[in-house]
Parts: sequence; structure tokens; C-alpha cells
Amino acid sequence: MEPSITIKADTIEEATQTALSILQATVDQVRIEVLHSPKKNFLGIVKQQAEVSVTKLGNLTATPLSTESSTNISPNQQSVAVQESAVSIDEITSTPLSKASAEPMSSSIEKAIPTDMEDLVDFFLAEENSDVFATYDEAPTPQDTNVSTQITEDMPFGAWVENQVLYIHEDEKKYPVIAPGKNVTLKVNGLKVTDRIAVSKTDRIGIDYQDEVTPSEFSIQLMAQNTRAVLFVRPGKIVHRTLQDQPVANFIQLEVDETVEFFNDLKLDDVYEKVQQLGIKQGIDYHAIEQAMVLKEPGEVVIAEGISPIQGKDGELDWLVEEVIETEKDDTEKVDFREANKIVNVEEGEIIASKIPATPGKPGKDLFGEPIFPKEVQEIIIKTGKNTTLKHDRVVAVAPGRPSIEWRGRLVKIDIIKEYLHQGDVGIDSGHIQFQGDVRVLGNVNDSMNVTASGRVNVKGTVTRGNIQAGQSMYIGDNVFSSTLSVGRENFVISELVMLLREILGYTDNMQVALHQLLVVRGLQPTELTSRELNHLLRLLFEKKYTNFRDIVMRFVNKVRMHISVLSEEWTNLADSLYESFIVVSSNPLESMAAYEALNDDIRATYESHRIPPEPKAFLTVPYAINSTLYCSGNINVTGHGVYHSVLKAGNDVSVQGVCRGGEIRAGRNVTLDEVGSEVGVKTVISVPADGIIRIDYAHPNTNILIGNRQHSFASGASRIIAKLNADGNLELH
Repeated sequence: MEPSITIKADTIEEATQTALSILQATVDQVRIEVLHSPKKNFLGIVKQQAEVSVTKLGNLTATPLSTESSTNISPNQQSVAVQESAVSIDEITSTPLSKASAEPMSSSIEKAIPTDMEDLVDFFLAEENSDVFATYDEAPTPQDTNVSTQITEDMPFGAWVENQVLYIHEDEKKYPVIAPGKNVTLKVNGLKVTDRIAVSKTDRIGIDYQDEVTPSEFSIQLMAQNTRAVLFVRPGKIVHRTLQDQPVANFIQLEVDETVEFFNDLKLDDVYEKVQQLGIKQGIDYHAIEQAMVLKEPGEVVIAEGISPIQGKDGELDWLVEEVIETEKDDTEKVDFREANKIVNVEEGEIIASKIPATPGKPGKDLFGEPIFPKEVQEIIIKTGKNTTLKHDRVVAVAPGRPSIEWRGRLVKIDIIKEYLHQGDVGIDSGHIQFQGDVRVLGNVNDSMNVTASGRVNVKGTVTRGNIQAGQSMYIGDNVFSSTLSVGRENFVISELVMLLREILGYTDNMQVALHQLLVVRGLQPTELTSRELNHLLRLLFEKKYTNFRDIVMRFVNKVRMHISVLSEEWTNLADSLYESFIVVSSNPLESMAAYEALNDDIRATYESHRIPPEPKAFLTVPYAINSTLYCSGNINVTGHGVYHSVLKAGNDVSVQGVCRGGEIRAGRNVTLDEVGSEVGVKTVISVPADGIIRIDYAHPNTNILIGNRQHSFASGASRIIAKLNADGNLELH
């Protein structure tokens, strides 16, 4: 059998050159067939490799396919003389061309195909679809397998393969049928066959199956900010093929057995050249490259490493005050730890917290010798509030009370909150309670009474037709009837004030630039501008250019005054300054350009310190509520019998133990309920945003759930429900 291999490579020239090297032959000693041409996409990237079949030619002689010549197959069996690669070049050229070429194939090929390698590749690229190659493909190929065409009377009918020899035995009534299998090329009488075909002893049958060689490959990838180079190695392989033995049958499909042999013929110089092309200079591991050259299985090896940067550490706040858990007890002295409040009290002069400075990182170096800088570290910004001061990066209490901490990004605000303790009921005798701090009521809150606190509110008894507002959290020990409870509304007010401040700051920045330009035109220094001239220029700017400015300032001032009970002095002081400087200028005008710039800095500082929303730590806890409105910017927890005909709105989660009958629940994240609705079909609505989840143990009919813009109404009762949107945005019930 003639040596023949199939090679894949990026170009036809490369594949041909590899095949010639393996066969140790020259161009004029082989037959070359282009199976596939290389293809590239519009970016020039190889999409399909070139594939060529190269067969080394030997001294071939034609043996007539005659029934007269015979040889002994076994002592008791006669057969046709076994032919190995028995179709010669003379036989090919004597076959008529299917595309009506008047010239013999051999002369056509001899005239068309050059012998120089570069010219040969160009020829294949230009002529791969020409008539010459089409007719050449259709001509019989040399047989790569012994085919016996003579029979004896005692041979069975059919077709079979034994020791890589194909036997065919026909009779007067029927013919055997054969078909090519995978990686087998079958030609009968010069025509390529791809499906079943009936054959006889007079047919010229060519069976071609070739070894396939895939060359070794490697690639280098840069990773981890160019601090690591990884060599990926894929060893080459040779697929050796032999024709499978087949038992006697009316039909057989010619199949091949395959064995795979791996090899690694990568060269160190090629890898070193690629490393140099990539510009890698640092940390090359030559020993690792040498190890990769002997891999017989696909693998990866780190061949170069730079120096990764060492990341720094952001600044932190070291909280030095120990928290004490205070619990509420009922008459049986049983403690419900879900109702526990964290109570912290400090004395004046006590250090509450200390600032831990940020630690800068250290730069690294990539494989090209360039520095890699770590992420910039961020310091925390401590803003002291009521009854606190900052001394040597330590927060110190200047009055006794409860420390309050509020985070807004990297800014932390610390206050000392005082507590007002009310011994009895809040009623007509006591009047309304309004306090900048915490409020603790040991009795009830009666009809039409208000309790307002900037910190926490704790009511031991019931609340009946009352109105209670807390800035941070609220705990009600007994039931709530026809009342309004609100926690954390300050955060929503502040978010609206921040939006107004952003507009005001835009105006004041532009006016500051305009004032400096006017001073330059008049040839004055900022210190030479009098109070009267400054306010006259401002009035002109209000009238001629910034006509909306004073309206926006007035909206800001009114909103602060409307919510003065829940806002800190920072907001009221700024509102007063803006009102006196820009609304009633004659009463307290700005004295100088420096005063204007200082006011503008105050506006900016307030905006920057509040533009990031605080962490949602607020909570509202009640045991039972009926005909009431519960609002909290954080979580709402109902821990007793449930809620009836009430509206619950939470910025985060809502959790209700017991029954939820009638009314509405809206949560910013998730809702968890025991029982919803009633047997008589009272309408109850539960809604969360698109990324929220609703969990219900049992839902009665006429319960409606909304997730994002998707909704579902329960027509009958359902248990153990988990409702959420899937990846396609459709509502799923589990």
C-alpha cells in the first residue's frame, strides 16, 4: 500500500510542506489532492484550516482484472490474485474523462501542475475548482486495500472483509451491496460512491483510507493584568487507520479501525520567538518552557510571571462602645428576643470611636517591565453631630446619651442621642411629645395624640388613633388601632432636599464664576468689593440671567420648615442662611465675596455629605394592627396575630406572622406572610419590585400579587407559595 497522509494547517503550502517532510519525499514523488482550502472571516482570522492528501508514488504496474489469473487462498479454496495498490497511473490515464476532456488525464495534469513548491501552492489556490481537478477527483484512485475479484464455486454469496482484503461473490440472481463508512473513500469504475452500491466481480473497486496527521500547536496568553504568561500546548497526533474485518453479508459498510499516536515536535526556538514578539521581558521561566516541550497531552504551563501589586486597605472606624441588649418582658417574664433593643449609653468625655487610617498599597511590575499600580485607598470621613467632637482622630462624647451612627458611603455621622422617658400615658394631660432624641413611653398613646422623635420611639402599651413618627426605629409593645406609624421618613425628605440642593449649587457655582468675571472687567480684587456692590450685582444676576434661582431656594426653605421636627440643625441652619442671603437681602446681606464663597462651600458640603443614601437600618415592630397605616424606610415586622385592613409600606422587607386580611402590602424587596386573605374573598394586594420575592404559607381566593409589572390573582386557595420573576421576566409560582 502506498504511503499516504492527510495534513491540516493554516495554509496549503504549510500542510504540503509538513506532509513532504513526514513522507521524506519531493513534489515530483507524490500525488497531492486538496481536500479543503483555508477560509478566513472578514477580520482575517482563520475559520477553516487547509487540508491536503499527499500520497507517495511507487513503481506501479497495471494488473488486468481478469478471472483467469488466480492464486491459492487456502489449500481448499481458490481466489483471485490479491492486488495491493493495483491501479496504475497508466490505468488512470486510460479512463475517459467525465467532463468530456479530449486529452488524457496524465497529460492534462502534466501540463497544468508546476513542480516548484511556491508555484504549486499558487496553482492549487487558483485552480482548486477547475475542470482538471474535478475530473481528476472522479477518476479511479489507487486501491489502498487488497480487493479479490475472482471466486470459486465453494465461496459463499455476499461481500466480506478479511485481513484487509475485500471479497465479492455474486450469483445469477443478485449482487452484493457495499457502502463507504466514515473516513473511507470508495470509487467504483472511476466514480466516487457515497451511498450503497451493488458490485460485481468485473467492477474496478478503489478503497482509500488514509492516516491523518495533526501537527503540534502552542499559544501564549497573558493574564492577570499582564503579570502572568501561560503557554498552552496541544501535542500533535497521528490517526492510523486499517480496514475492519466484516463477516459475510448481503450488505456491508466499509469501516476502519483507528489508533491514535501522540507526538510533540514543538521547537524551543519557536516558543522563544513568540515570547520575544509579545515583548515579554520579566520573569521568564526557561525550565518551564523546556518541560512544556515534552508534554504528550494537552496542557498549560506558566512560563513567565511579573510582580502583582499589593492592594492597600481602606480606612476604617473602630467602634469602641460595647452594646448592651435590653429586652421587653411580658407578665410571665418570658423574653422575646426578636423584640430586643440594643441600648448603648455613654458618659461625657468617653471615646466612642477612633479612625483607622487607610494603608496604601504597593505597585507591581508586569511582564513588559511596566508598573502596575494598586487601587487607590479611601479614607473614611467622620462628621460629628450632636454632643460629639473629634480629637486626634477620636470621636468623643461631650454629653451623656446613646451614640447614633449613620453611614453614607465613606462618610459616617456620629451623634449622641438623649432619651426622654414618659412614665404614663400620652393623653390630654401630657400633651403631644416632640423630642430631638429617643422617646420611651411606659404607658399607652391615646386618641389623637402625637409622638415625634428624631431617634427611636418605644411604646410599652397600645396606640389608639395616634400618630407616631420616629427617625430611626419604632417598637410598639401592644396592639395598634386606627393609627399612623412612620419610621425613617427623614431619609425621604432628605433625598428631596438633596435634589433641590443640587440645583441650587449649580446656580451658586455659575454665579460665583460670573461675579469673578465682572470683577476682572472692572479691574477689582475680590476683597475690594463692598457688601452693597456685591448684593447689587447678585440682584442684577437674579433679574437678568438666573430668574428661577430664588424660586428654587424658596422651595428648599419651605420644605425644611415643613419637616423641621425630623431634620437636624444642619438643615435648618442652611435654610436660614439661604433665606437671609438671597430672599430677604436687606435684613442680613452678604458682607463680602468671601462670605458668598463660604456660603457656597456650606451648600456643597451639605450636598456631598447627603447625596449618598444612608444604609437602611430602620425598623418598625408591632404585634398586631387594624385599620392602620405602617410606614418604614427599612423593615416592617408584625410579630403577633397579624394585620387587618391596613396599609404597610416598607423600603426593604415586610414580614407578617399571623393573618393578613384586606388592605395592601408594598415592599422594596421581599414579603413573607403566614396567611393572606379570607374565606369570603376579601381583596388583599401584595406587591414587590421586579427583583423581589413573595413567600406565602397559604393564600385565600381573591389574593392579588404583583411583582414588577406582572400580576397574578388566586382563584382558589394555594399553599406554600414562592413567587418571583424568571430570567424571561415571567411570573413563576413554586
